[in-house]
Amino acid sequence: MRPGLLTLSLACLVLTSGFGPPPASDIFKSQGRAASSCNTAGGFGQYVLALSWAPSFCGSNKSHCSLNECKNLSGTFAGNHLTLHGLWPQYTDAQAPSGCSYPSNCPGPAYDPSTLPSDMATYAPAYVLDGLGAHEWPKHGTCSGLGQPVFYQTAIRLFQSLGGDQGTPGALTQNIGGKVALATLQKAFGNAPPESVTLSCDNSCNLQQVGICFGADAQGNPTGPTACPQSTTKSSYDNSCVVGSGKKTPQQPMCPMIKIRAPAGTCATGATKSKNR
Repeated sequence: MRPGLLTLSLACLVLTSGFGPPPASDIFKSQGRAASSCNTAGGFGQYVLALSWAPSFCGSNKSHCSLNECKNLSGTFAGNHLTLHGLWPQYTDAQAPSGCSYPSNCPGPAYDPSTLPSDMATYAPAYVLDGLGAHEWPKHGTCSGLGQPVFYQTAIRLFQSLGGDQGTPGALTQNIGGKVALATLQKAFGNAPPESVTLSCDNSCNLQQVGICFGADAQGNPTGPTACPQSTTKSSYDNSCVVGSGKKTPQQPMCPMIKIRAPAGTCATGATKSKNR
């Protein structure tokens, strides 16, 4: 086959076979906590406020660089602040039904992006730029019992309540490109005590996600910070900086020192296994 025809044939193969960067919606749908078998709204006593460190998320997998939130990350709010991943209803250890640690995919209204508050563009750019809300609302928001505008506004309010620089503590903003002690970071989130904080790292101890546990009343309204359930503190997804693959302990954590990845070059370098959304 002539070189020109070979090039054309390969191009057609790429287009027809679906090679190349996956759509943002596919990235978000294929990632995240393991599927839950519980889909009944209400009946939970806690929330996890999940916050992402975008330089690590964007640099952890080459496919993430196709996301708009990951383009030109340097100099943006997301480049040097935590951003909102989601607000997740969570059962306490005593509440959890058999085989289920949190409710998900509950019956409810369809996702409506027009209900996103304007400041989501700052605090949750993935919702505005890449459609993350189309994944987060059906999976988690529908189980909260709250309407969509209230649900998003509540997530932002909890985020801002953490203090620091718009919810991001100085332990992060002052150590970008460096390291911070695990114990320091666990105590860095305003009025949230260390037992209310989970930290997720990759295998190289780069911070990827922060979880802050809040109580919830019978109507689904968050209350103050509360101790996280064992389903999160012992989870290799939620608290991997401590437990790693599940074999480490708070006394001998996987990451005594946590790396705070800088935004520069995150999508220009090779990537390894990502920490899922």
